[in-house]
Amino acid sequence: MPDPADGRNHHMKAPVRSRRGWRRLVAAAAVAGVVAVSAACGPGDGADSGDGTRFTYWSMWRPTEPQGQVLQSSIDQFTRDTGITVDVRWQGRRVLDNLAPSLPQGADADLVDQSRTKLRTALADTGQSADLTAVLDQPIPGENKKISEVIPPKYRPFLNGRDGRPYLIPYEVTGEALWLDAARYPDIAAKPPENWDDFVAVLARIQASGVTPIALDTNKAFWPLLVLQRALGPQDLVRSAGDRTGEAWNAPAVLDAIDRLEQLVRSGYFGHAYTDAQFPAGQIKWAQGRAALFLQGSWLPSEAEPYMAPSFRPTSIQLPAINGGDPVVSVELFGFAIPRSAKNGAAAQKFIAYFMNRSQLEKISERADNLTPRADIPAPRQLASLQSALSGREVYPWGSGLDLEYGPWTQEVLDPPAAALMQGEISAVDFVAQMKQRSIAFWKNHG
Repeated sequence: MPDPADGRNHHMKAPVRSRRGWRRLVAAAAVAGVVAVSAACGPGDGADSGDGTRFTYWSMWRPTEPQGQVLQSSIDQFTRDTGITVDVRWQGRRVLDNLAPSLPQGADADLVDQSRTKLRTALADTGQSADLTAVLDQPIPGENKKISEVIPPKYRPFLNGRDGRPYLIPYEVTGEALWLDAARYPDIAAKPPENWDDFVAVLARIQASGVTPIALDTNKAFWPLLVLQRALGPQDLVRSAGDRTGEAWNAPAVLDAIDRLEQLVRSGYFGHAYTDAQFPAGQIKWAQGRAALFLQGSWLPSEAEPYMAPSFRPTSIQLPAINGGDPVVSVELFGFAIPRSAKNGAAAQKFIAYFMNRSQLEKISERADNLTPRADIPAPRQLASLQSALSGREVYPWGSGLDLEYGPWTQEVLDPPAAALMQGEISAVDFVAQMKQRSIAFWKNHG
């Protein structure tokens, strides 16, 4: 699926680990994590370092992006209010790649931000992140609350690395949904389909009106992965991916779910194949009303806004569970981490607490048109439906956390048969057979 940490607004591909190198990386990360735990809160941990008067912040944003502008505004006010000097460097999406060389000897940055997935891969699981347990217990300036009290309990497990220590303080939330124009399809927006049969009936009705029911993203695995999540549940999907025998792919629920998706493809509900869906063709088609639905992350309404008519009112619904499956909602968090070798972590902690104040954090919603983890900050209008889904349902990590658990499994096992299925080149039976074959080969190579 798209990685929300990249490029157009948020997303880019996760790094692909080669062959046995990925397994060695996981083993090394586990060892490093033990070392990090033994050093937590000791002289080697950067969370409390420095004299509290200054720190260096490397950001994933550019100064011209809305999030960059929000952060710069808060940094300026923070310095006026506290006297603490902030040296901010707008590194862009490769911030962690740029930071990596300095981590062993002494990080060039005392504070860094990125997605949960990327921070965990680069810092937490390699023993390079500071333990932020004490930061979560800090009071928020100007409020009678601790940081931990404004982060919903359902998000708390996602803040921890493999060693169980928190490495992330989130300030932005993204999710995925099926997006539509509420002005054109008020009945769907008001009463989303509750089961798969209702969903298919909606697609048939849209198609009969002369509109393509679903625009396609260029990502090949987005739909097959979501359908499997809705049928199996994220945890069983992760277990299936980790089954070295491949037998898990013989489960009847797998074939049933993929057969349903194949029928959508065969019925023409996706319009053209992925070969015709080069970015940004799919979102333009959706924004211009030539397609009704678009499965994408929460950055879509802002990203597609230039192509929308003034009357367009973006909103979202969730794909229903399949055959009694799991209706949970995908989430990715963006936030702050402090490198373990930071030199001025104490001052960085103060800024984290300052930015989590509602008057600061609400600018992410009001100016950057994104969700925040705080339930008391209203969502931008176009994301209100997604915020409601995230708050009202259980959540699971973006992409079921497969990249964190199994490295390049998605790219090597899922992507090829997913592309062929969505382009109408193979059947559901072929898909299941290929998943089993490829999974066995993957674990043989990465064993």
